[in-house]
Amino acid sequence: MPMDTFYLPKEAVNFINFPELRTYKADIETIMEYALRVQTAVADYNEARYDRIDLNMEELHAHIDLCRTVCEALGSAPNVCFDILLEIRNIQQNLQNLAYLKTKFGSAIIGEPTTTTSEEGSVV
Repeated sequence: MPMDTFYLPKEAVNFINFPELRTYKADIETIMEYALRVQTAVADYNEARYDRIDLNMEELHAHIDLCRTVCEALGSAPNVCFDILLEIRNIQQNLQNLAYLKTKFGSAIIGEPTTTTSEEGSVV
């Protein structure tokens, strides 16, 4: 089934059209999985489930570096797959914004969430 896309209206993204995707398939999947984890952590913070965004900064910086590596490889390929490249660049930008928040505000926003307990002893 062809994927909806703005850049390739009559083409499906596949390994024949973009052989670099096969080379970086595992890295792209790793980036996407981590982006979903980060999205969940940010959503939990935004919905006041936790008082901080629960992220490991070493993992965050490792995934930012992985995004850079994949973007460089896909961006310099003979046939650039803009759909995936732009998505990874957006993820990289969002991860870098979180790294900036950590640098600017310290552990006030990003860090291990504190747990509070109710009078009955259950975690709130």
